[in-house]
Amino acid sequence: MKQISNRAVIIVRPKLPFVEWVRNADNESKYITAEDIGEEPNVYLVNDYEMDGEKDQLIAENCKEIFEGELNGWITDESVWPKKRDLKTFMEWFHVEFHSMVFDLSEEDYVI
Repeated sequence: MKQISNRAVIIVRPKLPFVEWVRNADNESKYITAEDIGEEPNVYLVNDYEMDGEKDQLIAENCKEIFEGELNGWITDESVWPKKRDLKTFMEWFHVEFHSMVFDLSEEDYVI
């Protein structure tokens, strides 16, 4: 087991506004729940942080890319995406978890 010392992870789980957007944007998902969406959340690798105050900075720096990744996971047509995708909206749409301890249990090197 190798600890990945220069990375942390951000896990995002949907709040009601995201769930409602999915329901309205995709007819096949009109009965989906937050639990359904959050069952297998996306995990994002980010630079490691040392103090809790740095978490806010990491979210501010990465919220647009994460927001668009979450939207794209459901609807690839960007014309259907909400126009406002700023930090405030991101925090209204998602629960955010940080984890600073990241371990690689695989013996294979990862490929980018």
